[in-house]
Amino acid sequence: MDGPTTPRQNQQIIAALWLFLYGSFSLLTPPLLDGVEALHAETAREVLLHGRWLALFANGVQLAPQPPLVVWSIAGSMRLFGVHAEATRLPLAVFALLLFLLTEFTARTALRSTLGEQRSTRVGLYAGVGLLLSVGAFFATRVPVDAVLPCLWLVAAVLCLWLTEAHEQPRVWPCLGLAAACGLSVLSGGLFAPLLPLSIVLIYLLLTRGPRGALRRLKQMYPLLTVPVLLLTWLTWPVLAVDETPGMGLPFTLRPSALHTYFHALHVAAPAPAEGHAASLLLCWALVAVWALPWSFFLPQVFSLRMKQQKALLLFAVAAVLPLLSAVFSPRHAWSALPALPFLVMLIACVLDREASEAEAMTVPAVLGRAGQRSSMVLTLLCCAAGLVCCVLLLRSQQPLPGVEISTLLLGSADALKHGRIFSLNAMALGLLRRPLGWTAVALLLGPALAWWLRRRYQPHRANIILVAVMLQLMMATQMTLTAVAPLMSSRQLARQIAPLLRPTNVIILNGPYESAASMAFYLNRDNIHLLHGSSGALWTQQVQRNPPRVFETNDSLRLRWSGIERVFLWTDPASVPALPGKVYIVAESGGRQIVSNKANDYE
Repeated sequence: MDGPTTPRQNQQIIAALWLFLYGSFSLLTPPLLDGVEALHAETAREVLLHGRWLALFANGVQLAPQPPLVVWSIAGSMRLFGVHAEATRLPLAVFALLLFLLTEFTARTALRSTLGEQRSTRVGLYAGVGLLLSVGAFFATRVPVDAVLPCLWLVAAVLCLWLTEAHEQPRVWPCLGLAAACGLSVLSGGLFAPLLPLSIVLIYLLLTRGPRGALRRLKQMYPLLTVPVLLLTWLTWPVLAVDETPGMGLPFTLRPSALHTYFHALHVAAPAPAEGHAASLLLCWALVAVWALPWSFFLPQVFSLRMKQQKALLLFAVAAVLPLLSAVFSPRHAWSALPALPFLVMLIACVLDREASEAEAMTVPAVLGRAGQRSSMVLTLLCCAAGLVCCVLLLRSQQPLPGVEISTLLLGSADALKHGRIFSLNAMALGLLRRPLGWTAVALLLGPALAWWLRRRYQPHRANIILVAVMLQLMMATQMTLTAVAPLMSSRQLARQIAPLLRPTNVIILNGPYESAASMAFYLNRDNIHLLHGSSGALWTQQVQRNPPRVFETNDSLRLRWSGIERVFLWTDPASVPALPGKVYIVAESGGRQIVSNKANDYE
């Protein structure tokens, strides 16, 4: 990466980094995590088992309406490679690779006419590698939240829009690609998702051409072809899925009300924002800077770019700002603004390229160089403070006994670490994290300081390479940490412990949301897990479904089963075991959770 690169070398660098971080060991470890990842895996397995692609089911229960593309891709991967965890993670990793390559291509293509071949290639490299090594992209694939695909569709739409602007009379294929990218975003973002790229198109044309010019341009973009493609890709899946959606008790009685019902279930009945809406919205915007780390330290220099004179920069700015504004209407504030990340990284890549070009030309005074030194100094100070904290934790750690699980070493509840309470870690629990703590401390104490020193010597490109190495080491440490704390976030170990005891007629009951133990259902290949009180945030309740399966339990039905002759396994938190008649036997324990039974392990 030191020196000029070619577009092909850019793609090779991005592919190599992706293979190292996203496409190799990260597919194998940790085991499937309870929550969204395991729920997607089990839903995809049941898609293949029952052949139901439009209405999605998990545990034999219909899921509340949701965009299906992630589940469809996982089901396709399982059909090709088998039903296992690696097949579950592969599609998201491939989508991430496409996003990184498309970001590099978009930045390089859009800036070629203004910066020239060599500089635009470097901007593309900075943009692709910067996004690949950003905190947001990494965590969006490690803890899947369906956030990568909306970014991919938005970058594809912006690229197609730019390609339509490359000629006075736009060509037909970029226009059709723009319409398809906008419409297909419904498969990963819901019914309102196409409005975001369409808004970017409209605002960009208004800013660059004015109202009359924008209208004239829209007429040139083959509306007789693009509008049908947009509507076809936008509405096909919702219309087909309507017939599979049960009624929600709405005051519509006519048959066309099915579409209203589906719309209500997908958006109106979605979880509402918390009471602190304004505060959470500000937190959402602040999180965008966190997702762009470490490159967000150079974000202040973005405001020095002359965006009005360069249409590509103006387009990137519009595409970065609108997702932040659209977060106002989203109930999922933590990740709703993530589609702004690729375009923020593109703008930061332009700043980094200008700084490197200034240093190569030995421009005096080096305005951008000094600004980069200040940003690098702030980054170094914060990283050194974090590195010292890691050193203190490392000194406090003690070597735990062999085979001891981290949940047994935590001070207080095992849920404490899940909620970010780092002080719940005692000395022995920290001992299980010695390797990632050591890697993190070395990376934070040495890397940013070396990058700052190189910037002081006006070698910003080499400093950026050092930051790339720092992020590689930090992401490796994060992967080690996830593997170490996996028993807290996955039920695979519980599934392994009870698998030899299970018989086909045995009943497994969850005392908690289905998502909290979805990985156990996946590893046991069970689609008939019973739910106490019908508790679940993703599955439709018994009252909503047309023909609900008999998997919903109450306290009375649980007591009857517990007193019967058939064996019952109850997944529960030790602090919330319900009142049960007769003896209670603990048959499995892991991650601060238990599986108890009404029969001893020697029961036949």
